[in-house]
Amino acid sequence: MHLIKEISHLTHLSKEAEVFLRETIQTLKFKKGEEILGFDKNCNYLYFIEKGIIRGYYFLDTKEITNWFAQENEFATCFYSFIAKKLSVEYIEALENCEITQISYYALETLYARFPETERVGRIITETYYLKLEERLLNIQF
Repeated sequence: MHLIKEISHLTHLSKEAEVFLRETIQTLKFKKGEEILGFDKNCNYLYFIEKGIIRGYYFLDTKEITNWFAQENEFATCFYSFIAKKLSVEYIEALENCEITQISYYALETLYARFPETERVGRIITETYYLKLEERLLNIQF
């Protein structure tokens, strides 16, 4: 699995943590155009894109506004919904046939608690998201 390999590149992953991940993650396939997450749903998963490209978008009146893209070997989620435990304000859609590995919020929290070295991965994911968000804001302003 690419996810475990990617995490191993970011931090030392103990055998116990790897076993925990293998037991809790789930890999799903989505067809091009298929909805991964719908509007007004709880986003309970952090996604890792094994294959394909996805996008997050919302509607402004009847117009679709793409908010972000994620491609192979990247993490994605509706961060606001995922972290705040509130309903999503955006959709997630597969732009190609995709293979996506997901881990639930609660499994991720358990992973961090049981294997503190994995919190480094969470920090890196959050920093990457923040940088992309900052770039979008700068592009809007300038």
